[in-house]
Amino acid sequence: MEHQGSLASPLGTWVALSNDGIIGTFIKDLLLPLAKLAGWAGDLASLAK
Repeated sequence: MEHQGSLASPLGTWVALSNDGIIGTFIKDLLLPLAKLAGWAGDLASLAK
């Protein structure tokens, strides 16, 4: 459970350090959906090959 991918650990640390109002909200509302979209785009790209 220590290694959950390249983004999970640094992003989790950043959220923990920055989770004070606007910055934490920004990360949750913008970066996490973007990460999901990037994952979906990767899935679609692999399906389209």
